Amino acid sequence: MNVLQGGPPRGMRDWGPTESRLRMQLIQKISESYQLYGFSPIDTPAMETLDVLMGKNKGGDENEKLMFKILKRGQALKTSLHDEATQEPEVTSESDLGLRYDLTVPLARFISTHFSELQGHVFRCYHIGPVWRADRPQRGRFREFYQCDIDVIWAHHDWMYEVELFLATSRVLKALQLNDFYIRLSDKRILSLLFTGMGILPQDVSKVSIVIDKIRKKKFDEIIREIESIGLHQELNQKIIDFLKKNSSYMDPSMKYFMTPSDFLKFNQDYLTQAARQSLEPILHAMQSILENAKSLDPSLPIFFDPILVRGLDYYTGPIFEIGLKDSGYSFSIGGGGRYDSLIQTLGGPADTAAVGLSLGFERLLMILLERNKDFLSAQGPQVGILLSPKLTEGMGIPLAEQIRNQGIPVSIYVSKKDFGKTMKMLEAASMQWIVMEQHEAPRSYTIRNLFERQNYQWSFDELIQHLKMNP
Repeated sequence: MNVLQGGPPRGMRDWGPTESRLRMQLIQKISESYQLYGFSPIDTPAMETLDVLMGKNKGGDENEKLMFKILKRGQALKTSLHDEATQEPEVTSESDLGLRYDLTVPLARFISTHFSELQGHVFRCYHIGPVWRADRPQRGRFREFYQCDIDVIWAHHDWMYEVELFLATSRVLKALQLNDFYIRLSDKRILSLLFTGMGILPQDVSKVSIVIDKIRKKKFDEIIREIESIGLHQELNQKIIDFLKKNSSYMDPSMKYFMTPSDFLKFNQDYLTQAARQSLEPILHAMQSILENAKSLDPSLPIFFDPILVRGLDYYTGPIFEIGLKDSGYSFSIGGGGRYDSLIQTLGGPADTAAVGLSLGFERLLMILLERNKDFLSAQGPQVGILLSPKLTEGMGIPLAEQIRNQGIPVSIYVSKKDFGKTMKMLEAASMQWIVMEQHEAPRSYTIRNLFERQNYQWSFDELIQHLKMNP
């Protein structure tokens, strides 16, 4: 018989009891903070139709390349393969479903599906669940991972809902003792207007934006070489390089130096046409409103304007943001989001549906918490065990376990081995503190061993419950 070798698929993991408890505790802490701001939980299927998942990602977008597609089964697959082989006019794809790669697109589909129930009022929701990406696994990045999203739908306002997301997220991170976080804020339209004003063609704007977004991770010379490799005119290359030299020194996560939206307009007006400037002014004014109102509500909020911020997903339509840690050991972001005002309409929902959301990287948060403070989350499971033996039979031990559980105290049941020493080692390995070992009659009492103290006690049932509740 062949024996299966190895672990789970690459980029995916098993979670044992200890890590599963930690994950559940983290979900609970995050949920409690979100609920304080009126966000309600939702859930969506792991799979969506490809029409939904690719609704904003047609034409070879990076997210399509990272999508896990699901092969059709049975006759549908046979028909699809036959159509492709015979090159009939209407070719049916061999896949019509895919695993969700984020939680925002499923939410947009959810709003479209349940629009009549929601009736167009401002809808606050949070969603914590797994997503899947056919990505290259590395530290802090997996193929299956959890995300924590908060979103506001029908969020028509210049600044209020963005600020609400920042305050809720700040509360989460402070509750997790991640006090060295910072929020970078920009607007997707800023770089587009700026580069168009320089004379860069629309089809090249995204290429340039993707390169300059790497400025914190690569040396300046590498960035210059990548810009030159795009194939722009040398005069445009020089304008981009000058722009980066002038602006990048202000994007400092230490918060010692930062640029205001009005500074940005003043420093870069030479690159702007009159039309671009007129379009940019209200956007920068909105940025200033978000910053001022966020700081007025929480003066300690570490948020700053970063005009060279780029978010990879193409459904963003306005303000975008990213969250990181000042600790240089964690160069990756731990969250991000933005406005996606037209996505819901694209997926069949009502027109003019404003929406804004922010996602936290659950796996990265858990990794950081465990690396920084292993005791912050408790992985302790049940600490009370009942040891079945000739002195405490099944007929005695199982009813006793139920009585203790009725008091809200978790209990595990074990069977004693012949070798008492091995039995004690087994219980210690299971992190048991209290072990009920023997039942006495007339009056009924129990021998309980504290494995931490290596000491025995004899208590009545009421005394047992009292001690267990005092020493959980």
